[in-house]
Amino acid sequence: MLGADISHEQLLAAPASRSHYLLSMAHRLPLADASLDLITVAQAYHWFDQAAFHAEAQRTLCPGGMLALISYGVCEVTGLGSMIQDFHDGPLAPWWPPERAQVVAGYPDADLPWPALTYPGDCITLDWSATDMLGYLDTWSALVQAARTGEHPLDDFAPTLRQAWGDGLRTVHWPLRVRAWRKQ
Repeated sequence: MLGADISHEQLLAAPASRSHYLLSMAHRLPLADASLDLITVAQAYHWFDQAAFHAEAQRTLCPGGMLALISYGVCEVTGLGSMIQDFHDGPLAPWWPPERAQVVAGYPDADLPWPALTYPGDCITLDWSATDMLGYLDTWSALVQAARTGEHPLDDFAPTLRQAWGDGLRTVHWPLRVRAWRKQ
């Protein structure tokens, strides 16, 4: 397995495994032509120079190789209705980059000149505490952007979430979306 990221800090945070990591831009991979069977992009396609990335995928994928764009939408928590979505779309709305809509929607505008593959749909499901959820929310880029300007919307939301959540675990579901193509 081979991973690539433009952030050295992200690569340093990767868990120890048998994978190898490259510090590289998605459209400038230091790999031979037709050397990959699969390219996956998770939650990052909207940041790419997409035309340059498509050309790099064309160059590096073997004939019959696949490209998959993976994203997940805003999670739902059993018993909390639209609480997380409302936080995402309400207080955080000014802090999300416009490209965020593409991620949440599953990259519907992505298109390649290869045959598209169908994905039946799925979801990621975890049982979390309120503390787990707050830790996850604190990684959202909108909160990072808000903090850079001295704003901390999570501080206001956390007590409301904790009260609604209660002491136990709740089931959290993220809709998983995959757009995939097979190179001719």
